[in-house]
Amino acid sequence: MKTALFYGTTTGNTGDIADKVKAEWDISDIDLFDVADTTLDSASHYDLLIFAIPTWDYGEVQEDWLDVWEEVDQLNFEGKQAAFIGLGDQYGYPEWFVDAMGMLHDKIVNRGLKS
Repeated sequence: MKTALFYGTTTGNTGDIADKVKAEWDISDIDLFDVADTTLDSASHYDLLIFAIPTWDYGEVQEDWLDVWEEVDQLNFEGKQAAFIGLGDQYGYPEWFVDAMGMLHDKIVNRGLKS
């Protein structure tokens, strides 16, 4: 199964998690994409999609993801399977912890993702 992991990172933590997922999972064919350096249209070439997104401050989407946020609305995820990784500060912002992951999930499910 061809797998891609898309992530956005400001401080490097989400990028580190993406590297760890690739190293720890027994997936030989996994490609990492920093959304700051790519577009999401390459997702169409993969069977399994992993999206890693941190939540900033009061439930805000990380800046690299914001740059491709509208692009998600143009993609077709029908027949794709996905996993989501959410990062955030559960102590400083417990009310909004991993909200960005939920927002990204909802956008992608609305574009035909297999549940």
